[in-house]
Amino acid sequence: MGTILNIITVLLGGIIGLLLGSRFPNKMRETVVSALGLFSTAVGLQMTFASKNILIVLGAILSGGIIGEAIGIDEG
Repeated sequence: MGTILNIITVLLGGIIGLLLGSRFPNKMRETVVSALGLFSTAVGLQMTFASKNILIVLGAILSGGIIGEAIGIDEG
């Protein structure tokens, strides 16, 4: 049930963002994106430090970075 709720909330948030996002000034949109990024970082750090297998976290971050670079994910 949690996964379905997550999917629904992400879709609703995306739709609301598409419909209302252009009505806000660029500076406000940048602030919101920065706040969400900071929140995501805080949650990620909290989960990382709560992990009993820190090497798995390290492996996931490293492999994600290597794969992302290999396929050129930043280049669009």
